[in-house]
Amino acid sequence: MELELVEKHIEHQVQATELVNALTQLSVCSIGEFQLNMKIKKALHQAKTSKHIVPILIDNTKETTVEYRPLIIHLEGWKRFGIKVADNGTAFNAKWGSWHIAYHGTKGQHVPFILTSGLCVAIQQYSTSKNNQTIFLSPSIEYMAHPQHTRIWRHIQKDDGKCRYYQLVFQCRVNPEAVGDPKSETLLQETYKITRVDKDFCNEELEWFIKANAAAKEFIHDNIICYGLMIRVTDCHPYDLPILSWWKNTDCGEY
Repeated sequence: MELELVEKHIEHQVQATELVNALTQLSVCSIGEFQLNMKIKKALHQAKTSKHIVPILIDNTKETTVEYRPLIIHLEGWKRFGIKVADNGTAFNAKWGSWHIAYHGTKGQHVPFILTSGLCVAIQQYSTSKNNQTIFLSPSIEYMAHPQHTRIWRHIQKDDGKCRYYQLVFQCRVNPEAVGDPKSETLLQETYKITRVDKDFCNEELEWFIKANAAAKEFIHDNIICYGLMIRVTDCHPYDLPILSWWKNTDCGEY
């Protein structure tokens, strides 16, 4: 049984790696929609049945908002692939327009599941603490991109032999009623707690935890929606990016 679980885990990691590589290689127009190409369909191992959802992605690096809705922050260095979860912008805003914008990191193995399960955060992504189950998010994509929360893919391009690094973070809308009190960051070493992680957010509000009842998966479906894939591609390791200089003051572990 343990061997089967290990093999399944490796298979999921391979699928996720293929998915990220396929997404970063897409060449699309700045306007309009496109169906997932064959590389991505293969990476997802999409079943040929109407019961499964084939997501539609929209190449859209910007969002629009109105005065009373959440602040939209331009995310430098990230490319956004919007996931179509509503028929149009009006329908989206009617249901999720007033919800908080947050980000959810991934180590990779859950990427195919989220994209093929109605585009909602899956039960497998809970982190468990004693008897409590929670989902961890952050209003800061840079905080969530830390290797503690998000995998860094290293890939050597066949065409030019250059090494590039990829990261994938899910962009979500979260029901404000489901978000408790924000918590302070927990990544900085004690002697560097005054270091500002993200210029747009205070360190004291970087961690959000949403509690959930394990017996009520619908709770998650009703309170979190994944509606964007945020991908960053760099020629150097993210650790060396000026905007991520604060990583040097954390315990990155293996990255």
